[in-house]
Amino acid sequence: MPLQPELGNGDNKNAVTVLKESRVIGHIPHHLANTKNRTGIVTHFISKPTNRGSVEVCGKAVNWGGGLGMEIPCVYIFDGPRKHVDLLEQLIDIGNNPAIRTEVDADGGKHKTSM
Repeated sequence: MPLQPELGNGDNKNAVTVLKESRVIGHIPHHLANTKNRTGIVTHFISKPTNRGSVEVCGKAVNWGGGLGMEIPCVYIFDGPRKHVDLLEQLIDIGNNPAIRTEVDADGGKHKTSM
């Protein structure tokens, strides 16, 4: 499902929508869409003509608490020139971003990261 900047969002100028059949079905988490200084890094990334973003649902909705609301485990896919993707990953701060969860798979003991 493609990602698209939500330019008309008065509450969050950096909001990014998830589309299904050209309809908005949700938004990516605020902490993923923004850097610590509220820069809309994902919006900036997918606004470039050489870049694109999409999402694949990989689990069922769950409420982990903490005020983040209902969450759906997803894998985000960002395509573009390597230097753009590398910078995006750095600015998202994967290791410290509250929108990204790493879980241990009970069956195989493998770590799974969901953004």
